[in-house]
Amino acid sequence: MLTLVNTTINVVLWIIIITGSIFFHEVGHIVMYRAFSNDKNWRIYMGVVGRPLFTFKKITINSFFMIYGYVYVSKIPTSKIPLLLFYLGGVFFNIILLVLVFLIARQSVEPIILDILNIAANVNIFLVVTALIPIEYPLFKEPLPSDGLRILRIITKKTNDIKKN
Repeated sequence: MLTLVNTTINVVLWIIIITGSIFFHEVGHIVMYRAFSNDKNWRIYMGVVGRPLFTFKKITINSFFMIYGYVYVSKIPTSKIPLLLFYLGGVFFNIILLVLVFLIARQSVEPIILDILNIAANVNIFLVVTALIPIEYPLFKEPLPSDGLRILRIITKKTNDIKKN
């Protein structure tokens, strides 16, 4: 019975850490957007697309198992540097979170805290790597480019996907 409880706690912990890290990633996009724009028309969506389950100010929750997130902004930056920083913002924030995890881990001696920080480190390393892979996600009616693909298109001047959210 104790093993089942430990496994359940582990699964819940992973889900919370993944969701929090993805949310932090999306906040990174918004911070970079706001650094170059006065526009306040933005939203963060967590979870798969569908009927919203919960909305709080500019954050919409579409499902309880939130292993996916995206942002909506009304005016995508058109110049190269702000656009690059907008798409890199999520990765920057995951790297910041990763550094914080390592700094906290250096100070901690409690095994349970180290286990939680280890999960957080692994999740954020995974998010950084996967966000930068230049692929299209087949989640919608039309494929959604990853941050990495959008960055690659900007660098190679193939920015025909700029208007897509």
